[in-house]
Amino acid sequence: MAFAAGQNQTESYEISEDLSAKQFHVMKQGTTLKSALIADTAGEVVIGILQDTGLNGSSDVEHGEVAIAGESLCKIGGSISIDDPLQADTDGMAIVGASADHIFARALEGGSDGDLIRCIISSEGIF
Repeated sequence: MAFAAGQNQTESYEISEDLSAKQFHVMKQGTTLKSALIADTAGEVVIGILQDTGLNGSSDVEHGEVAIAGESLCKIGGSISIDDPLQADTDGMAIVGASADHIFARALEGGSDGDLIRCIISSEGIF
């Protein structure tokens, strides 16, 4: 399991889908309390960033750690510059946020599509 430098606050959520390839992707609230799903709508409200890989091909419900505040690595889906506001895209990656969408974090460094970058997550989900 990889970890970002810095500190973050995590919460344990039920994960009932195979997220073995989705570590450091953006997560949204699931259909029940304390359950999480990969974010799949651009600009939607999110709960944080998945810190582990959740299920590894199993159909059993397991728990995954989701960073809800503080510093985390984040998989990006486009070109990002330092201090850009971040929102979810349709594949659970972070992209530059639009003012009308839900901004959940700020980039602490820049990167290109598919990179892992450090970001700071707001516990309020807004900046």
